[in-house]
Amino acid sequence: MRSRKRGIARDGARLTTVPGVGQSQPGPAPGAGPAPGGGPGAGARQQPALRPLDPPMVPFAIGGMAAWLVALIVVLPFRDAHEDWFWICVAGFLWGIPGLLTMIRYDARRRRRRAA
Repeated sequence: MRSRKRGIARDGARLTTVPGVGQSQPGPAPGAGPAPGGGPGAGARQQPALRPLDPPMVPFAIGGMAAWLVALIVVLPFRDAHEDWFWICVAGFLWGIPGLLTMIRYDARRRRRRAA
């Protein structure tokens, strides 16, 4: 039975975990310096940590309301045959109003948070 150190590959490269993937990927061993021959990992620089996206949300709420309004206009000529579709579009548009108001408050807090 072979004895291997846990987390170290046979070639001396340290195995690092990739977040969200659940699989180990080979990476340079700590303090190993640049890889010989200028291959992958040679002189690699640290990349800055990624921050989560925090886009303004009001355009998304307006876009959703606009989509329901367009659907309402498309369904309007068929109101007699498909009355349920008409009322679903009306409800979708009307439910967008509290969503829009919520996103206006969210974006105001977002601006204050970024200013601080």
